[in-house]
Amino acid sequence: MSVPTMSVPTVREPDLNLPVPGDTDLAVYLDGPDHADTTLVLVHGWSTSAAAWNEQTSRLTTPDVRRVRYDQRGHGATPMGHHRIGMKLLAEDLARVIDAVAPYGRVVLAGHCLGGMVVTALAATRPDLFEDRISGVVLTSTCGRTAETPTGRRGHQLSRARGRLLFWAHRLATGVRTAVMFGCSVGLHSVPVPLASRYWRAVTRHDQSRTLGVLARAKVTVMVGEKDRVTPVCAARDLVRHIPGARLMIAPDGGHHLPRCWPTTVDEFLREPPRQRARTPIEPVAARVRY
Repeated sequence: MSVPTMSVPTVREPDLNLPVPGDTDLAVYLDGPDHADTTLVLVHGWSTSAAAWNEQTSRLTTPDVRRVRYDQRGHGATPMGHHRIGMKLLAEDLARVIDAVAPYGRVVLAGHCLGGMVVTALAATRPDLFEDRISGVVLTSTCGRTAETPTGRRGHQLSRARGRLLFWAHRLATGVRTAVMFGCSVGLHSVPVPLASRYWRAVTRHDQSRTLGVLARAKVTVMVGEKDRVTPVCAARDLVRHIPGARLMIAPDGGHHLPRCWPTTVDEFLREPPRQRARTPIEPVAARVRY
């Protein structure tokens, strides 16, 4: 049974179609010089596409930084493929993008929502990349675990119930579309039920708490909107607790989609110079920055 692709507008024609397991190609978009000192890889969230990072890509145009975006499986111009969706698979996709377009030089990763989860999963899948390649990480509106979040047992049960609901909606009404609210107050996207159910199962089983410490080899900033109900402030604080030296930025009155609703603030942290070496000693206490 074929699974429809997320119908969010794509960026443009992909600059690269990168083959990955599962009989699909990732649509990759490249901006900036090929041989830049630093490669900034921007990973979008669930129900969006690489276009979610349009604001940052258009403004972060320094000659020493190359900007890389890609559509995750089933989103934008990337077909779903045949493999079952899981965080390990998505992290392996990210690693393949890095290997293909940034084989040398420093790498800075930025992930929003699902994209941030994929970045945390990369620490478990490819910890070697954090040894001497990845020197900066910006995690926006995301979490390191959903299986046992600080929202408690009842919140977990509700998440599992929603996952089962979407799964049976897929079985009973394949092709029907549902609306899921993500992002700002106007961030309503039309999500195919089969796509939603496949990703929801992966998201509700997400738990990288044991390997989050690997990210501490880079300079890590965690950003969250004060009024984010998808990945709330408690989830961001939980992330910071598991990543020594990470700092927390809380956007007052901010919602879930900070790259679109708070683009200047996100740009600010993406422009910060990464650590010169990924193994630079890290501050013992996380700094909490609030704007």
